[in-house]
Amino acid sequence: MTSQSFLTDKLANELFIAVVGPGGSGAGQAAKILKEFLETQAVGGGTYEVHILKASDEIKAWARINGKDLSPVAGRKTLDSVVSLQNLGDEMRLSFRDNAAVARAVMARIRAKRAAASGRPEGEIDGKPRAYIIDSLRHPAEAHLLRRVYQDAFTLVGVVCDDGVRHGRLVRELFDFNDRGSLENRDRVTAFMVRDADACD
Repeated sequence: MTSQSFLTDKLANELFIAVVGPGGSGAGQAAKILKEFLETQAVGGGTYEVHILKASDEIKAWARINGKDLSPVAGRKTLDSVVSLQNLGDEMRLSFRDNAAVARAVMARIRAKRAAASGRPEGEIDGKPRAYIIDSLRHPAEAHLLRRVYQDAFTLVGVVCDDGVRHGRLVRELFDFNDRGSLENRDRVTAFMVRDADACD
């Protein structure tokens, strides 16, 4: 069964899809491809209204509310900004003593988006086909919570990529052209990939 046919078999009025994958694997691109695919699928007499929700946006929102320094994550995406965002996510989970804290914030955002789109109070469903794609989860507890809440309407999509390809992609994405050949920077990317793999376990 192809991934497209698997998703087609699970079509319902509301879908909740979480995309997971280590840094540099292409999870963000996978979320965009899923969005394009779902927007062509007809269900219940209409096509899907698709929303991509970034887990990183919820971390930044929490950081702003709690007076955390967001300057490292502002502007161009760099290795330092990615690591700072990971640190803020860890802080958020610790502050709530809940490894699924980011997923809880995403769920609150989904309720608000649904209410705004339908014109109904939060928690009410109007029956219009909608899909919510969550890009990207970092902790297994987040996926467990989403599966418990959304049950059969939830799908977890894992994105895998060869380590060498990921390493090259991260070097290209996170460093200026003149800094990409630096052995120190390449070693920093390798260390980041090790930490990132630990965070996803």
